[in-house]
Amino acid sequence: MINVVGAFFCLCNIYATFSILVFMKQNDVKEAFRKLSLYISEVHQKAKTFFPEEEHFVENMDRESFTFTLWQQINDEGNWGFMTHSLEYRVKTGLEKRIKSCIAEYRFFILPDMDSSEKVQKYETSIIQQVNEIFNNEILSGVKFLSKYKDKLVNGIREISDTPSEVDNSSTTQKTSTHNLLTVNREKFTPAKIKELHQLLATNTKPFIEYNEEEFIKAFSDEGIVTGVKWLVKTKGIKFVIKTPLFYLMEQLREHKYIYYKHDDLKQIVFTLFRDEKGEQFGKSLGTSVSTHNKPKKKPLVRKNDIDSIIFQLSLTP
Repeated sequence: MINVVGAFFCLCNIYATFSILVFMKQNDVKEAFRKLSLYISEVHQKAKTFFPEEEHFVENMDRESFTFTLWQQINDEGNWGFMTHSLEYRVKTGLEKRIKSCIAEYRFFILPDMDSSEKVQKYETSIIQQVNEIFNNEILSGVKFLSKYKDKLVNGIREISDTPSEVDNSSTTQKTSTHNLLTVNREKFTPAKIKELHQLLATNTKPFIEYNEEEFIKAFSDEGIVTGVKWLVKTKGIKFVIKTPLFYLMEQLREHKYIYYKHDDLKQIVFTLFRDEKGEQFGKSLGTSVSTHNKPKKKPLVRKNDIDSIIFQLSLTP
């Protein structure tokens, strides 16, 4: 009876923790869309005062595209000439930044936890409705160029919503891919950033992986690996490599939104992409199997500080 009660409370704690994580990620999505909404309101207000009151020196004024050409001083040397002004040019960077943030937060929320196409469709519908409220008729009729940014956001959301059900059946080679399990945040985890992580892991004082940049890049792309990435981390008293730091590394990459995956898929992703120091798949050598004869004592995670330092260094560069 005690065991049953203990198991019940354990399940309740797990469910509560999961619920808190989902709530936090939902808040991240809401915050991204809130910032977009505020910025769109700012753009709408700027549009009302964009054109100069005095039109004597103004040419080619287009109130639909929000552009005009003005006779003015064009440099510090005192030279005068015509200069074209564009409202879209002024706000484009801010718009694209906030739209990318909305798409990234939506992706981060959808992919790991939305295991049902019905749930995805329902959530997508609510988000699209929110987009329509932000880019309402008053906004779009007043500032027409905003419609293409609305379309960009909607298309990005719908593309992500289709991702969980995608399965790559086109490969006929010997390459192995986690295309349907692991999603890379291409806007943040760029090829240059993947190369940087490879350098930090492979050239560390105590290397985490064998130096193989080409294979490492393939591991985080749809191309698929051939030999796999050799994991080299060991600890005193153990002859074979240990995988717990590898799981921690992947969890940190997910936490910092470089990659996305469902928690239940992590083991399969790791076993697909990485190999032991001999190049063999985990589980095929003696050292990668876990003994159940003696219950292991809880110990500090090996190389945790080193991994935290690497993730921090990775975040310092754009």
